[in-house]
Amino acid sequence: MLTYCLFGLLLAGLLRVDAGFAEQMASRPADSLVPTFMMSYLPSGLRGLLLAAILAAAMSSIDSALNSLAAVTLEDVVGISPDRQSVWLSRGTSLAWGLFAVASGLVFARSGSGVLETINRVGSAFYGPVLAVFTLGIFAPRLTGNMPLAGLAAGLAANLALSRFAPGVSWLWWNPAGFFVACGVALALGRIAPQLGIVRWPRWEARLLIGAFLIMLAILVGTSAGVG
Repeated sequence: MLTYCLFGLLLAGLLRVDAGFAEQMASRPADSLVPTFMMSYLPSGLRGLLLAAILAAAMSSIDSALNSLAAVTLEDVVGISPDRQSVWLSRGTSLAWGLFAVASGLVFARSGSGVLETINRVGSAFYGPVLAVFTLGIFAPRLTGNMPLAGLAAGLAANLALSRFAPGVSWLWWNPAGFFVACGVALALGRIAPQLGIVRWPRWEARLLIGAFLIMLAILVGTSAGVG
């Protein structure tokens, strides 16, 4: 992320000093900034190498994401243990998630908003709370599983509230906001939960995963409709 943000800043500087490049981008969407730069400034050989590197980097991330989605779907959501999962079932689940990703990309590509901004905007609602869960797992191992998950839900709710009631706050601030809210709620529950006798809900993780996915999908749809 740091790499492509810095690259974007360099290209923004190029737009300011190169009138011809700025004129080419005037009638094109923001997502075409890097392809336009490659076609305008790079020789054909280097252009092919860079394109191959981009595709290789994308494939190395996408295959891991699809494999993780299939594993979480079968084990945590459906409840099939790894020793009872067939190879074809895992492959079919990965294929289904791949088709879903392709269809989603085609739909949101028509929204008119930048893909990177849309992804990071939605991701910022989750990055802080997820980071809080891992941080609590390292530095507060005495907390039970439900407490960090409750903090995760509270951090996500806080970020959604910021997007709804404080639109002037940049989505970049959702990351620290969600982190601190999630940590605060989890640590607070760690103090009061034993006295309240909170019990473990059955398959709470599965419901949380499904709810988080539906919320993320709703945010994407809302962002797409709002821009369109």
